[in-house]
Amino acid sequence: MAHKGLKHAESSEGMDCCNCGHPDAQPLPDPEGVFHGFLEPEAGRYVLYVASGCPFAARPWFVVKFYGLEDTIQIVRTFPSNGEDSWFFKPVNEWEKTVVEGNPEAAAATDEDPIMGATHMHQLYAKQPAYKGKITVPVMYDRKVGEIVSNDSMSMAKVMCGKAMRSRRTKNKDVELLPAEDDEEGIKKMDALLAELHAEWSTKVYKIHSSATQADHSRLTDEFFASMAKYEGMLASSSTDSAKQFLYEGKISFADMLLFTTAIRFDLAYRWRFNIGGNSIQGGPGGTQYPALWNLCKRFLAIEGMSGEDGATRPKDIMTTYWLSIPLARLGSKKSPVPMLPSQYTPTGLDPKHCR
Repeated sequence: MAHKGLKHAESSEGMDCCNCGHPDAQPLPDPEGVFHGFLEPEAGRYVLYVASGCPFAARPWFVVKFYGLEDTIQIVRTFPSNGEDSWFFKPVNEWEKTVVEGNPEAAAATDEDPIMGATHMHQLYAKQPAYKGKITVPVMYDRKVGEIVSNDSMSMAKVMCGKAMRSRRTKNKDVELLPAEDDEEGIKKMDALLAELHAEWSTKVYKIHSSATQADHSRLTDEFFASMAKYEGMLASSSTDSAKQFLYEGKISFADMLLFTTAIRFDLAYRWRFNIGGNSIQGGPGGTQYPALWNLCKRFLAIEGMSGEDGATRPKDIMTTYWLSIPLARLGSKKSPVPMLPSQYTPTGLDPKHCR
């Protein structure tokens, strides 16, 4: 069955992440390196594979949780750390067994593969013999046609926000995270905002981590903090009511989700793991210099399905992803030693139920 292409603001985000890959992966003839697909509103048809620490997998996962689409799209979680043999469900080699044993809570949140009982994500990709790209998450698998229909996080999330899945919503049925299909000007503005967030926010931290020189690291870090100040200002100026501070027209949108996924990871991982330093978003005893960003984080964590045991934001899994994934560790070892997370560090300001 042929699949229609999806229009999306950015692609090949896995290439920007630098944490997805497999030793046997080869460059794609298609430079975008993505599958394109479409979704039909049929119960139980799709499986969405995610890694719970990955900010790109969080994009479609958040949409599923926000709209309550679980009856249509089953969520399957890999272990949150990526190893030599790609993302995995069951530990096979010694490294995988060691990290699973040392992180029982993350292991308990890892799901069985319902399609073929795979132990690793690369086995699902092998069902697409023509594909030679990187082994990335998220992945959308179509049970009906027996193949992966998309591994592009932005296009997946956008199509799930639109009319294709509108009839399957069980929550927030009247809330639109993207402009209406006939709002050409709104779509243009939103696409530009999403592209900017992807380039200057979501992927900038990985560019900092992979920078070859201290000069590049410093320059990119300055650019990232300039973006942080910009988005803090955009939120703060959008409304005098902190409960209504959003990036797009004073209402919650998919752009806020992208802002949140990086903001919540900054204090948990990026500022420590990628040697970014700087001010904490959540702040310390003296408060925060980014009250609007921190307020956005708390509001998102309060949304049903965004936190807790079965939520799409699991702080400990986020830390597991960034401290134990081999591709990130290998890349970081080429430069200065990586600072370890202080043993006494806890994400203050979050309820205990958010930190499982």
